[in-house]
Amino acid sequence: MVRTAEITRKTSETDISLKLSIDGDGALVSRNPIPFFEHMISHIAKYSLFDIDLDLKGDIEIDCHHS
Repeated sequence: MVRTAEITRKTSETDISLKLSIDGDGALVSRNPIPFFEHMISHIAKYSLFDIDLDLKGDIEIDCHHS
């Protein structure tokens, strides 16, 4: 059994799609404009062996906390 989840959140400030497989091998596909978050999510994928596909858009010109 492969355990996966998909979630999407769209507001006036963010548009985020995430696909997660907790029975993966640590693969990360990420479209994310926030360098520190990219760094942290890559470590989560690698060390948890989760496969993560993340597409993150937000009005980061205002502030990164919107994403």
